[in-house]
Amino acid sequence: LHALAQRLIVFDQDRATVFEGTYQEFLEKGGWGDEAVAPATALASLAVTPAPVQLSKKELRQQRSSIIGERSRVLKPVEQAIAKAESTIENQEKRLAQLNEEMIQASQAQNGSRIAKLSPAISQCQRVIEKCFEELEGLYAEKENMEQTFNRQLAELGEG
Repeated sequence: LHALAQRLIVFDQDRATVFEGTYQEFLEKGGWGDEAVAPATALASLAVTPAPVQLSKKELRQQRSSIIGERSRVLKPVEQAIAKAESTIENQEKRLAQLNEEMIQASQAQNGSRIAKLSPAISQCQRVIEKCFEELEGLYAEKENMEQTFNRQLAELGEG
């Protein structure tokens, strides 16, 4: 680092900043403060394959809290979309049951015009339900992938 680095990417307190200068200049201008493990963090951030970094308990709690907060922020819209799709499916299934009951009554009464009106409505209702189930399938897959990513990040902290 001392021999090669002319620009540093510094990861500190959940932020990344660029420091123009050598590692020695960085240390002279305050560097890592009084943290003993921080130089290892700088080296790990610049390496092609990062070395394991020992974090203090406080840093682990902060990172864990940050990951959990981000997980909540990212998953919330997906969970809301899932709830909306499930609600739409439930409402459409109730409507479909009502339309099917009306169709039975129209068939028993041999009411052709009523059957003709109910048939497209039933078909439309079935299409909406099918579309919502497809959307729901994608949303659940997206949510699962996101959860796996966040769980992996927590596991890397030893908190999984």
